This record gives sequence, C-alpha cells and structure tokens, in this order.
Amino acid sequence: MALTTYEELQAELQERMPALAPGQRRIATVLLSDPEGTALRSIAETAEIAGVNQSSLVRFATMLGLKGYPALVRLCREHLSGQANLVSRFERAQEHTGQGSLFAAVLEHEKDNLTRSYARIAQADWDQAVKTLAEAPAVYVMGLRKCAPIAQLLGYLLRLVRRRVEQIRLRPACSSTSSATSTRRGPSWPSRSAATPPTPSAPSNTPSAVVSQRSH
Repeated sequence: MALTTYEELQAELQERMPALAPGQRRIATVLLSDPEGTALRSIAETAEIAGVNQSSLVRFATMLGLKGYPALVRLCREHLSGQANLVSRFERAQEHTGQGSLFAAVLEHEKDNLTRSYARIAQADWDQAVKTLAEAPAVYVMGLRKCAPIAQLLGYLLRLVRRRVEQIRLRPACSSTSSATSTRRGPSWPSRSAATPPTPSAPSNTPSAVVSQRSH
C-alpha cells in the first residue's frame, strides 16, 4: 500500500527501523527527527546530513513504495503545512477574548507539541535511555541558560528513584575563565580555590550517564 501521509511514513519507518541497514537507519532517523527541515532541504543537503549518497536516498524512497526523493519531501511538506507555527499561534490566541479560552488554547497547543515529540521517539531508544539511567553508577545532569530550571527539576525527580544523581552548575566566571561545580547528596566537596574548581570523580570501569540540556 502506497504511503499517502507523513503519519503513515512515520509508522512504517518505526516498524522497519530494527531491520534497516546502518545507512538506511540514518536516513530514517533524519526523516523522523526533523521532517520540517527535510521539507525544505534539497536531496544533496539531506544526503549530507544522513551521511549517505544521493542515490541511497532515491533507493530508500523506492523501497517504501514512493516515486523517489520528491515524494518523501512532499509527505514532509504536507506534514509541515499541518503543524501550527509561531505566527498562527498568536493569530489564534488573538481570536480568544476570554482568559479561560486563551488558557485552553495554549494548553491544547502544548499537548499537541508533547504528542508530536513522543511520536518521534522510537520505543527501543526510549527503553535504552531508561535502562542507561537506571543502571549507571552515577548520573550527572547539566542544563544551560533557560534549561537550568528544567535540569534542576530532572535532577530532583531522578533522586526520588535512584542514588548518586549529581547536578553540574556553572559558577560565576573568574577573570576570563568559567568553572563548574557539582551538587550532590551526601558530604560536600572539599573547599578549593576558585581557580581550581572541584572535579567529580566517576567510576573508572563503568561509564556514568550524562544528561545535558541546552537552549538554542
């Protein structure tokens, strides 16, 4: 059956993902993680991002029953046109006169954002992330700029279910050098000079999990 919507493409890719070759898996990852960008990119740009030849993109589309790369782009563009952008959000918000209506509109939009984000995550990737966070001897969490409060919340929630969760925070810059500290449960770090910030030690045999969040 020919794919006619991006949602059908998404479901097909997620189902086929475990059996795909490495190059095909990279193409599928680009299509699943950034359909908006794919809708605006040329075949050469998408091939470069996926690390494959342009002919590989054409064969990939044919494998899915599509007529080449333009058919993939068409599905992504139709998906993009159906998504609410920032301008339309403000336009819809202006249509609501009451505070209750505005609140409901914003809540509905954010719910759609969460649904789209979750749909782009492969179940195997989700399970692996959970397994890594659960089994790592230590988890280091760092969030920069506006992501700092989110990182703090994540660190707090992780401490409710596991031990050794440490928060990495930026300290005020000294001269031209910025430093970082780690906030951990238990004994505090030994006091050192500002020029030599403390460095948390991690087990040498088993890698620790690192969760980093950045604002763009």
